[in-house]
Amino acid sequence: LASIGMLETLPGRGTFVRSAAPTSTLLNEFLADFTLEEILSYRRALEIEAAQQASIHRTEEDIAALERAAAEEVGCTRCPVLGLASGSDDNAFDSKFHRLIFDSAKNRLLASLYAGINDQLRTPEHRGRLANVATGAEMERDHARVLDAIRRRDFIDAVHAMVDHVDHD
Repeated sequence: LASIGMLETLPGRGTFVRSAAPTSTLLNEFLADFTLEEILSYRRALEIEAAQQASIHRTEEDIAALERAAAEEVGCTRCPVLGLASGSDDNAFDSKFHRLIFDSAKNRLLASLYAGINDQLRTPEHRGRLANVATGAEMERDHARVLDAIRRRDFIDAVHAMVDHVDHD
């Protein structure tokens, strides 16, 4: 399951479910032919669409989970994956908060594509090439704006807030 991208084993931390389907591995192979700039542009589009759909399809449980994730990521200059330390390069640019937005969107295809994009960003050819320009305070502010728009079911504000955030992030 790990070899086809469904599980991820992190030494000393455990094994985590990455995907319910082997989409990530197939997508990773496909994405290998594209530049980092093309991949990041596609990721940006996915995040904006997910924020819009989350504002429409979210549940109260989704809001509670997003609030917890935003609180867990306070003070980080990179959003940590699964609440792990933000300094680890393996976890760079993957956020529990962001993944929960995809869950809230209730669109499995968007979520699978996002997971595949993040897997590609962890590959050796991209490691060390990414830099986060947002401060911790900017990320917290951006997350609060995105969460507020999703909470209010305001898909226009959700899109605008996510555009601002992904341009910082």
